[in-house]
Amino acid sequence: MIFSELNNLNQYLKTEDYIKIKKFLDNVSPDIDEGKYEIDGEKIYAKVMSYDTKPIEKCLVEAHNKYIDIQASLVGSEGIDVFKRKGLTEQIPYKVEEDVVIYKPDERMLISHVNNIPGYFSMLFPEDAHRPQEVTSDKNRVKKFVIKLAVQEENEKKAIYSIDYFNLISEGLSQVKVTGKKGERIPTEEAIDIWAERARYLQQISKGLIFFCGNGASASMAEHMSHDWFQNACVNTLTCAEISHVTAISNDVSYDDVYSYRVKRVLAGKDILVGISSSGNSQNIVNAVKAANDNGAFTITISGKKPDNKIRQMGDLNFYIPLETYGEVESAHSVLLHMALDYFLDKYMGGRH
Repeated sequence: MIFSELNNLNQYLKTEDYIKIKKFLDNVSPDIDEGKYEIDGEKIYAKVMSYDTKPIEKCLVEAHNKYIDIQASLVGSEGIDVFKRKGLTEQIPYKVEEDVVIYKPDERMLISHVNNIPGYFSMLFPEDAHRPQEVTSDKNRVKKFVIKLAVQEENEKKAIYSIDYFNLISEGLSQVKVTGKKGERIPTEEAIDIWAERARYLQQISKGLIFFCGNGASASMAEHMSHDWFQNACVNTLTCAEISHVTAISNDVSYDDVYSYRVKRVLAGKDILVGISSSGNSQNIVNAVKAANDNGAFTITISGKKPDNKIRQMGDLNFYIPLETYGEVESAHSVLLHMALDYFLDKYMGGRH
């Protein structure tokens, strides 16, 4: 989904589509009559409606296959919860003529909540199951418009509009969630600052190290970050990059212990571990975080894909990005890791370079 100011809508649409929609927007006001407004035949049209918002338990979770919804309030506000559609259970099967399917609510699949207020819009894609009409205040009456934008036929099966890849990654990063060891939510900016403060104490006082670990592309990111923090931030770092160590421990002990074997021997309370896993379920990363916790080190996990992955429950700081494929998650993780380093450089080292 995308949530932004209505005057930013042009950034997320094809130019030719936005030009047509803009003509409708220029004539929209709270006094507009309810009903259907043709914009470009059945490819693009708008519906204006009014209703009373309801308690959350009375609201339905719906999704569409053929159309993207651009929902915006004209009067009043409503809450909209957004769920990952994949994994939800159908409650009412898909109706072709109405282009709607109703799902049973599953809070484990909840990825976002927004309050639609005048001047803003929510763009909901076929992969975004959503629960609109939620009450947000004592004033329950809402008047809104929904612009229905047909999904390109070649993308319909994938339920992904032709929004470019950059916007997809950007949206995933905008939905990052950080939790503490007890599951409490921590604002992203606060979490990055905690990371930086821990690293600064390690650099200046404890003289400890940051241990980075991951598999595949995440292993490359671990090595990359280990070097950048060492060279640019002047922080001692460590990772398992030696092929002799990786193959020996994998062969003689277990690949599941390829990182924890070293963590148990090296890390202590003065140190930090950063465990990177797209799925959050790689057993060698799970074991590394557990070993670091047992030794009293400060642990940071970075994961994606399913919201109930293992390492998301284990770290002192747990960064989770709600994207679904490895390429998407890995791309977002790279940005997140560089953001943490650049924040440290800006705050303590005279600026990034």
